[in-house]
Amino acid sequence: MTIIIRLQGLDVKAGAEDIRNFFEHLHIPDGGVYIVGGRLGEAFIAFTSERDAQLAMRHTGNFLKGSKVTLHISSMAEMEHRLRSLLRKEKPSPTQVTLTKPQPSSEAHLPSLNARHPHHNTADRPPNQNTSDDLKTPGLTENSKPGYVRLFGLPSSATKEDICHFFRGLTVQEAIVNVKLGLRRGCLVKFANIQDACDALHFNQQLLGTIYVEVRTASEKMWTSALKTINHSQKSTMHTKKRSGNKLPSKPKKKTRLDCDSAAFSPSMEYIVMVRNLPRKMTKTEIKELFGCPNVKGKNVLHLLDKRGNRTDKAFLIFDHIEDYNYAVSLTGCHVASDVIEVSSITKEMMMDMMAKTYPRNSQTCLFVRNMPAGVQRSQIKRLFHKYKVGEDNITLLHDSDGKGTGEAVVQFKSEKLTALAQRLHGKDFLGEQVLLSRINVKQMEGILSSSH
Repeated sequence: MTIIIRLQGLDVKAGAEDIRNFFEHLHIPDGGVYIVGGRLGEAFIAFTSERDAQLAMRHTGNFLKGSKVTLHISSMAEMEHRLRSLLRKEKPSPTQVTLTKPQPSSEAHLPSLNARHPHHNTADRPPNQNTSDDLKTPGLTENSKPGYVRLFGLPSSATKEDICHFFRGLTVQEAIVNVKLGLRRGCLVKFANIQDACDALHFNQQLLGTIYVEVRTASEKMWTSALKTINHSQKSTMHTKKRSGNKLPSKPKKKTRLDCDSAAFSPSMEYIVMVRNLPRKMTKTEIKELFGCPNVKGKNVLHLLDKRGNRTDKAFLIFDHIEDYNYAVSLTGCHVASDVIEVSSITKEMMMDMMAKTYPRNSQTCLFVRNMPAGVQRSQIKRLFHKYKVGEDNITLLHDSDGKGTGEAVVQFKSEKLTALAQRLHGKDFLGEQVLLSRINVKQMEGILSSSH
């Protein structure tokens, strides 16, 4: 099992050995420290057990080499994205550097880390050495792969010619205009190489006519996902005079395994992400719309609440399909309202631990509602409890194995006091039946939901 943690705030003088000492008594295998640096002072650390990773997270806010660092649950996919981004910022070298793989520890192996990134272990390098020099993967150059960007703020009348003119001097291969990117519509642009895509970022907030255009990074996954979800009539592809005959990427086949280390997820193969910097009033329906997953069950979208039962800026999404998970992770860095969201993977155990700290699982803040018509709607249940500050997002209808309603639901309230007041409706006539209400805690609610199909 390999779990990745992202560290921010690393001092420029700190090296891999300093990071290992910071996590003393916790096992970090050879080749398990990747220093990225940059404006945020980032590093990625791999742990081979979930317990070590959980203990490591307790060090957030502590000082490392005199600098306060913060820790975040990450993933192999996020780490690879950061390393690729670092590669893109490097100027192409006329001489290709070949590196040897780090030797794995005799205690633990990191096949995915070592196989995918044949870099030197940062522990073997002096602290002040620029880590980016060791990230030159053999066979991967600036001109070997296309690059992508997202455009926001374009007028609806913008054409592919406008986009070509906007990125004057760069080789635009193809574009998809007026495509839905989260809650907003924008444009995806494919460049001939990664270097051109990096140069395109310098066009951010430049004028196209009288409108300032926002330019942000994008990924191949965003591109292929857009191709899958738009109709042929909505696509507008183009080539410059330098057209080399490249075709649009074909629809990707369903993957039967994770792109990153599957051990970082729960044994039931649920793919969980944590989203930060969301608007606090954002509903579950809006979150599902943002991540393009309207069919995800409401119980698999969880707001992280504070101790008063109010929403924070964090939420969790639980996916059944790797494609949905990959798309969700790719949305990190997108603007939602006035903030930039951050999306990272997290284990189910860590998610439950975070929720338990702010919303104790033994507090009786839920009602198990029974003896209702099978076709009852959440809006009807909301009206029943309208005095007790319940939204439809807090109501989960239960279904049998055939997907039919059982006439039961679980309702979560903001406090134990509100739950107790709501329970006074026990036995009240509701839709022609006497409704039955039982107070339960969060843990019991989770058990009921997990057994419901």
